[in-house]
Amino acid sequence: MRNARYSMKSRADWDLALVRKNGIALEKMCNGNGEFYDEYQEQFDILYDNYGHTIENISWPDWIGHTIPTNRELIRLLEHHGYKRMEIDTDRRIPKTFYVFRRGLHINASEDLSYHIIPQQDSFGLGRFAVCATKDGESSQQGTDCARLFLRRFLAFLKGERSGKEIIDEICNNRQTER
Repeated sequence: MRNARYSMKSRADWDLALVRKNGIALEKMCNGNGEFYDEYQEQFDILYDNYGHTIENISWPDWIGHTIPTNRELIRLLEHHGYKRMEIDTDRRIPKTFYVFRRGLHINASEDLSYHIIPQQDSFGLGRFAVCATKDGESSQQGTDCARLFLRRFLAFLKGERSGKEIIDEICNNRQTER
């Protein structure tokens, strides 16, 4: 099936890249079932693999030091690291899942650790970026409006540089968490 492993939003981006590259309509690159002809499927796979390589090897401190990634970029990064998209009504806080709700991004990192990016108007003064943790049956949250502080912790967890337990301990014990 055509591009079955990619989310709907990212699929459209890759389809448009092929249209630009080949200078022909998407319909002419597909058979009657909507599947790419082999030549175009190979091009699609190469585009996506190159993007994955770029995502994996990007200098994260430089990236977050100069720009704030969009939710779309973060979703691609999550998918690259094996996270699965859920719908809010089917979310069961399964580790390595995420969902989008009201333009916010909600990430279930583990059973006891989650990350949230919400629009400013929905933050209620608690911060657009939040880390939520549960330890010994009690939940804690730290929020900020500073994307760099949030992203530094989130990306360190995602890349395996910091453990979920370490972050949970810091959040729940209300200790200084940034290095």
